[in-house]
Amino acid sequence: MRQLKTYKKALEVLEKADITTNKKGHVFWVFDIYYAGALCYLIRDISKNSTVITQFRRDSEIVLGRELYEDDLWFTNINKDEPKARAERIEHLENLIKLYEDE
Repeated sequence: MRQLKTYKKALEVLEKADITTNKKGHVFWVFDIYYAGALCYLIRDISKNSTVITQFRRDSEIVLGRELYEDDLWFTNINKDEPKARAERIEHLENLIKLYEDE
């Protein structure tokens, strides 16, 4: 299943990623060919498929138990607290993977 493979790859990337800061001072995770400061962008770059991104939002609403809007801050901002931001996203990906593996 495309969702499950994407979530597993995103988890691998976040677990192994180094951090870097661009010229404007924004923090990003970098691993292999991936460069992202937000989980939705990482999912987009891994999947290269709009249906996976749409389903990611729906799955996230199920896991988080609330409706999500594009302007919502789902997690701690990476620029404010990178270790906490990474941990929250890793936990979220683990929950998304469990959602599919439990089916």
